[in-house]
Formats: sequence, C-alpha cells, structure tokens
Amino acid sequence: MNVFLNSAKNKLKSVRINNETLVLFFCVFLTLTANNSFFKNIIGLKFENNINLNSIFFIFLTAVSITSINWLGFLLITPRIVTKTILTIILILSSIASYYMDKYNIYLDKSMVRNVFATDIKEAKELIDLSLFLRIFLTGIIPSYILWKIKTKEYDIKKSFKTRLKYVITALITAVLSFLSISSSIIPLMREHKELRFLITPSNYLSSAYKVIFKNAKKNTDKKIIDPEPKLVRKTDKPIALILVIGETVRAKNWGLSGYERQTTPELKKRNAINFTNVKSCGTDTETSLPCMFSIYGRRNYNENLILNTESILSLIKRAGVKVIWRENQSGSKGVADGMEYESFTNRKDLLFCNETRCYDEILSKDLNEKITSEKNDILIVLHTLGNHGPAYYQRYPDKFKKFIPTCDTAKLETCSKEQIVNTYDNAILYTDYFLSKTIDILKEIKTHKTALIYISDHGESLGEKNLYLHGVPYYIAPQEQTHVPFIIWFSENFKKDINMKCLTDKINLKLSHDNLPHTLLGIFGINSSAYDPEMDISHRCFK
Repeated sequence: MNVFLNSAKNKLKSVRINNETLVLFFCVFLTLTANNSFFKNIIGLKFENNINLNSIFFIFLTAVSITSINWLGFLLITPRIVTKTILTIILILSSIASYYMDKYNIYLDKSMVRNVFATDIKEAKELIDLSLFLRIFLTGIIPSYILWKIKTKEYDIKKSFKTRLKYVITALITAVLSFLSISSSIIPLMREHKELRFLITPSNYLSSAYKVIFKNAKKNTDKKIIDPEPKLVRKTDKPIALILVIGETVRAKNWGLSGYERQTTPELKKRNAINFTNVKSCGTDTETSLPCMFSIYGRRNYNENLILNTESILSLIKRAGVKVIWRENQSGSKGVADGMEYESFTNRKDLLFCNETRCYDEILSKDLNEKITSEKNDILIVLHTLGNHGPAYYQRYPDKFKKFIPTCDTAKLETCSKEQIVNTYDNAILYTDYFLSKTIDILKEIKTHKTALIYISDHGESLGEKNLYLHGVPYYIAPQEQTHVPFIIWFSENFKKDINMKCLTDKINLKLSHDNLPHTLLGIFGINSSAYDPEMDISHRCFK
C-alpha cells in the first residue's frame, strides 16, 4: 500500500501542465469567486431573481464568456516568465475588490478607484476587519500557494510561441461563440445598465486604475486661469467674512430642516438659517464633487479633465482681493485649495476636540474669531469637515450626542440593524447641527465684519436602501439618497441690512445644485468677473 501511495505521489510531483492551461484554471477560479456581485445583479435585473433552467443556462454561458475573454486577455499580455507573479497579484487584488463589492454593493468605476488612491490611513483602517483578511486568505493566499506549487511545462522559444498561439485561438473562438450565444440578451442589458461593467472582475478595477493613473500623468501642473482680472465692485461699510462649510456624506433625506421626521437640526432651526430643499450634488464621492463644486463648469458642463486642469473659483476670489483660508479635517482639498493658505487639523492632538483616532469637526472653529478680526479686508474661510464619513458613523460625534438609540458602534455595518445604522447616522447629523450653530454663534459676536455662513454637503449616502450602503455609485444610476444634499445660508443681522431676505427665501424650493455655489460666492462678495453667471447666483438681485 505504501509503495502504491509513494508511486502515486511521485507521479503527481512529476505532472506538469501547460502555462496556458494554468492561466485557464486561474480564470475559471476568478469567475467563480470574484464576480458574485455581477451575477447577482444579472439575475436580479434580467430574471427578477427567478431561478429556472433558462436563467441557469444563461448564467453558465455568461460565465464561460467572461472566463474565455479573461483567458484571452491574460494570454496576450502575460509573458510566460512572470505568469505566476502577475496571477498572484491579480488574485490578491481581486479578493479585496470582490470583498468590498459584495459587502457594500459598490461599483469599481474610475471615481471609486480614484477614491481608493486618495483614501488616507485613518479612513482605510475603518474599512478593514477580520472578514476581509479571511476573504484574502481563502480566495487569494491559498490559491496563490497552490498556483506556485503547480509545475508547468518548459518549451523552447519556437514551440512556446506555437503553443501560446494555439491557445490564443482556442480562447478567441470560445469567447466569440459563447458571447454570440447570449449577445441578443446581454448586449441590450449592458447598454441599459452600463454600470454592470464595473462589477466584472478584474477588468473593472484594472481598466479604471489605468484611466486614473493615465489621467493623473496627463494632469497639468499649471492650471488654466478663469479670469485674470476679477474686481470687487460692491462696497460695504464693513468687510465681509464668509465661512463656507463643506459637509461630508450628509444627505438631505435625514436633514431636519428639509422635513425629516426627526429633528436632526434643532439648533440651526433656532438660528433661522435659510434652508434650500432641492439641491443636487455634482458627484457621489468626494473626489468628484469637491473639484466640481468649486468649478465654473460644474455638472451642467461636466468635463472631468477640464475641471481638474482649470483653477478653482477660490483662486479667482483670492485674485480679486479676498483672503482665502482652507481648513482641513478630512483627506485633502483634491486640488481645490492649491495656492491657498492651508491648515490641516487631521492629526492635531487636542484633549477638547479630539479622540484617540480623529478630531471632531469642532476643531475647525478654533481661533476663528481671531482669524477674522485680524483681517482688515474681505475673508473667506473654507472648513472641510469629516461630517458623516462612513462606515464608522459612531466615531463622528462625542458621546453626549448619542440621542437616537440603539446605535451601530462599529464600522461593520452588516452586523447592525437598519434602525441602528440610521440612528448612528442621525446622531452624526445632530453633531453637525451643533457644530454649525456654534460657528454661527462665533460669527454673531464679530463686529469688525459683516458675517455669513454657507453649508453644503459634498454628496449623500445610502443606508441600506435597495441593499446599497455608503456612496460612490456611478452618477447616472445613483439613487437620490446619494445626490440630494442639504444647503443652507445664514447672514448676520448687520449683513441682512444689505439684503432683501424675502428674495432669498422665495428661492428655497428651486431646483439647485453644486453648480450654483461658485457664482453665489462671487455674488455675495460682489466680484465682477467674466466667469460670473448671474442666473446661477442664488443671491442675484437680492442685494439692496
């Protein structure tokens, strides 16, 4: 018996397979383990979750098509000498990608991959848990170990080329035949739901990463100037001090001033802030929305390359003579604050405003009074908040704001009920309300300037609706929860003397967007510029 086992073991050790066959096994494994979200969406969209023989046959042919296309692609781009190295890297990356797609129903398009590149260490830690390492171990490390244990046949250059060509032709024929067999169904489906292509692994993150890296390589260091000679034309008896607060991941659906069933904004209500109820974001992620909301092009003339290679409206405002300061409590300005006075509070050590991992947004208001009163001219201070950045909503507010209970005191949203998630999210908004109201109180006390505050969120958030969590869904299919955002304006009493307030309050239900922000900033400061569009200025015709 031992002789037989040893003989079988020796035979297995001597077995070698073609390099091309190894790649095929790899592609089959990848289709089966890294494309769960894609097949789940296909079944839901095409068959309405009704599993029968037709749906099973269609899914099988789709899997064959994906496998053969991947096989063809890897055969064409993977040199024999580094095949195992490349496949190992793809296995690990696909394990990570599929984990987050399955957990949060995200799409790995260009915006999402760009967010990954821009994520700081603190944000990344909140998204890492034991289940991620388990997925990597089971679908990345173990298969990689087996991959390296498998021995492949060695050929001379001539035979190697012929073998590779034979398998390339086989993969091509299989890909064509399998795709043609489902083309009448899959092509209309993919055209109608273009987002599905961002669920096919590994082509989704590979193609998106290539676009992001290539775009960044082409990004101009010298940005296009909007208007070289803007001018301050409106004269007031005192200079203007405007605080612009950029919210993070706050959706209008849970905003108390916009009619939410809970009063999540009680302090702002007391301070009579003007609340605009119908405002749409430029994107569903910070990397898209932040540059866009400070761009004269915006969503209505959206051109990502143009936006990123043109100066922000802040540069124009600064050139007009307004002092501009950017205060940061998140992951950077995404290029918006280039050339501005910049203050980062993300790594401050402050016993009053910070915990072990992060600083609360209140730290952005520190020394605001001194900053403003020491400036003799107009001043614009941008506060980029941490807001409701998920999934660790429970870390965005001090314990005293734990009003709505029970809460989800973990970043593992899948372990919490919908009620717990919403409660925690609402507590974070309650803290934002407090932070904004305290900032307004600071502005009320300032006598050297006419003061005002604008708050607008960069994008919204999904809290389990349609089984979606967090944000970053491609804009053209994004749910309202991710694009409908709060937007408020508050003016001090001495500033109101220059404004027809009814003119502003009459606009609270108008369809607005991030596109209105740059022109409203120019309008409030009274800056004359060729970039200014009065029809996009919310304050147009409201100043006396």
